[in-house]
Amino acid sequence: MRILHGIEKTNEWAGKVMSFNVLAIILFVMYDVIARYLFNRPTDWAGELSYLIFGASWVIGGGYALKRDIHVKMEILHDRLPPRGKAIMDVATAPLVFLVCLILIWKGGKFAFTSLMNLETSSSIWGPPIYIVKMTIPLGALLLLMQATVKFIRDLVTAWTGKGVR
Repeated sequence: MRILHGIEKTNEWAGKVMSFNVLAIILFVMYDVIARYLFNRPTDWAGELSYLIFGASWVIGGGYALKRDIHVKMEILHDRLPPRGKAIMDVATAPLVFLVCLILIWKGGKFAFTSLMNLETSSSIWGPPIYIVKMTIPLGALLLLMQATVKFIRDLVTAWTGKGVR
């Protein structure tokens, strides 16, 4: 159980850290709006930086969202089931989640590695490095896979015994 809690703490920490990026995005966009409309001096960087930070935050936050059960899902049937029924349904669909995560780690890892080896930058005037953001794809998929594994184990116990496990 200690490793399950460790994975959950890691995803909780990652989600909270990424949540601060929302504040940074707000500040960058506000700065750009003020610079553009009050001083007629738009930035070359604020929009693109906000976009990159948002993308990284979204990817890294996947494990946090699963831990908090705030992913978008089909709730028409799932919410009407008792806890054991929900667990059985989640155990049955877990292989698809694992497959998606593994593909994201594999293909996203190759994508990120190529970007890193080329020290890829944006084609904009500002030209920030984007390999850093691309590296969040396999990292986020790994965090999601670890959290999905924790959920699978907990759901498996609930499906088997009818009781949840903490």
